[in-house]
Amino acid sequence: TDDLAKSFGYEGREGALVGDVVPNSPAAKAGIQAGDIVVKFQGKRVKTSSQLRNAVAATAPDECARLTLDFLERQRARTSD
Repeated sequence: TDDLAKSFGYEGREGALVGDVVPNSPAAKAGIQAGDIVVKFQGKRVKTSSQLRNAVAATAPDECARLTLDFLERQRARTSD
């Protein structure tokens, strides 16, 4: 939602917010963290979380997935020193 995006300081209107990452999962091993925003999956823009969920579900378990993320919270943490 727009309010959620604003609370993260995110100016975009598309993407899927990562709410939780299962420990030792492929996502965790790739460095994905809660608060990241997925903006592309397999080279295609992600507009909504439901679109991302469906794209992930349609990906074979042994297929490598390419993600583009926005790391808003981590960028803010690094630059706040």
